[in-house]
Amino acid sequence: MSTTLHQYFAVERLNREAEGLGFVVRQNYNLLALFPKDDNLPLLARDQAVATAETVEELAAFLWGWERSRDYLKMLRLVNDQKIQRREQDYRNSRLAALLENGISDIDKVE
Repeated sequence: MSTTLHQYFAVERLNREAEGLGFVVRQNYNLLALFPKDDNLPLLARDQAVATAETVEELAAFLWGWERSRDYLKMLRLVNDQKIQRREQDYRNSRLAALLENGISDIDKVE
C-alpha cells in the first residue's frame, strides 16, 4: 500500500485539527480512531475511541461537526472557552477528591 503526498498532508492536517480540539489520532485495528488527548475532555474514557473511521475524510467530518457544535453553543452564549475549561477542571478536581477519599483501589468506581 503506497501513500501519496496528498494522503500524507491530509493525515497531517487531521492530526493538527484533532490536537486543537483535544484529541489524538491513532490506528485502531484497520481503522483510524480519535482518542482524548492527555487530560483534555475529562468525561471521555481514555481507552475507548470517541470516533472511528476508515478514511481521513470521515474523521475530518466528525471533527468539523464537533467544532461547529461548540461554535453554535458559543453563538447562543451558553458557553465560552473559559466556562468549558472551568467545568472540565471542576470535574477533574471532584474526581481527584473522590479518589483521595476512596483510595487507589476504588479508582474505577470514581466518576
